Amino acid sequence: MDRPPDITRSERLYHLGAWLYLALLPCPLRLAGSLYVHDLLLPLFLAAVLQRADWRRWLHLPDASLAAFGAWAVLATLTRLPGRPDLYELGIFAYMGLLYAFFSRTALGPRGRWRYAVAVAVALWLVGLLQVATGLVQPHSAYVGSTLGFLATRYGFTFGNPNLLASFGILPVACALLTLSGAEAGQGTDAAPPPRRLLAVAAVLLALLLPLLLTASRHLLLSGALILGAVTALTPTPQRRLVRRAAGAALAATFALFYLTILIPFFPLQTEAPYVNARTPGMYMIHQGAYLNLLCRDARTLVFGLGRSAVRQGYPEAVKPALARRVLAEYHMEHLTPSFLAYMDAHNEYLNLATAFGVPALGALGAFLWLLTRGAHGLTAHLLVAAVLGICLASLWDDLLSKRWIWVTLGLLAATAWKAASTAPLAATAPAVDGQA
Repeated sequence: MDRPPDITRSERLYHLGAWLYLALLPCPLRLAGSLYVHDLLLPLFLAAVLQRADWRRWLHLPDASLAAFGAWAVLATLTRLPGRPDLYELGIFAYMGLLYAFFSRTALGPRGRWRYAVAVAVALWLVGLLQVATGLVQPHSAYVGSTLGFLATRYGFTFGNPNLLASFGILPVACALLTLSGAEAGQGTDAAPPPRRLLAVAAVLLALLLPLLLTASRHLLLSGALILGAVTALTPTPQRRLVRRAAGAALAATFALFYLTILIPFFPLQTEAPYVNARTPGMYMIHQGAYLNLLCRDARTLVFGLGRSAVRQGYPEAVKPALARRVLAEYHMEHLTPSFLAYMDAHNEYLNLATAFGVPALGALGAFLWLLTRGAHGLTAHLLVAAVLGICLASLWDDLLSKRWIWVTLGLLAATAWKAASTAPLAATAPAVDGQA
């Protein structure tokens, strides 16, 4: 690895740990439950945060909002006698905060990020071809024989779950697009990348997107938003406003179509108006309605949430059995009724956070994401806005903010934005490093 001559030995170790974490992230090396081999690097990340000791950053925006979220989450958990699920939920978001704290202050170099994007693209193809050749692609049993039978066989890479792969795609796509940042090449934030680099990035994006498309997942919105953001940023100034509007319209139309499949069964398509199946709400509405009922039961719950333990206990009474049976019948999934009546994830990050820690915690985290987009320049600013917008939209149908790669991506984008701006907290408090892999 190419390193600046003044980088400390400990920073070299932290950079090595960051690259090892990124390499292991898509590898299914499970130790126990939801603990994976790459999670063993957390003590190293904590040591980096403690050694860098830039505590003042948590007193300034946007990080102060993330600190406020963490403080309220702890307070909300302590207002009740927390059970194991409550402590686990708190631990998950502490983990995500640590990932952001580490990666947003670890300036990984552009060559390393580029090679990571290329490596992921190659791996997507090699693993996919191997799975096809060996017959390892197994259909999703819940979809077999249902109205969503065409989604039974989809590409999941090493994750198995296609939705996990599609959401993971935001990380290598962001790494590839950051290569186009003129600021990182010392050309200024608005400098146009050379045509040769544009072609190389386009080729890698194509290699990434083709396997990702095989997931047929709504989470493709994340990668799509990033690409639209990059196209807008790279458009010459006179045409940028028009392109921004077109990109916004494309993203809005895609989101509307995706979200419509959440709100109603949608399939099978009909030969008469409205041409889609709108006879009942969508299946996600069963458990999202239950979570909303739990959240709105009293003022205290709105402020502090219930906690994961109470959600699990109260879910069977909050869900509507008749509605669940009627909705699942539209999907030909009546056999799933017992699981929908016992307990289901929210499949909505807003409801998940509000029921776990209260509406104030949700507001603090939302403020952090919005403020994170402020102050950046050039391509990185567009990528940050696009990433946050995509995450906020996709959070309407998944618990996205518990995914490791989401916070790693936000950290990498933030580190690049602050480095390019050169006046943000990174330049003032973090070691002056630019690791090249």
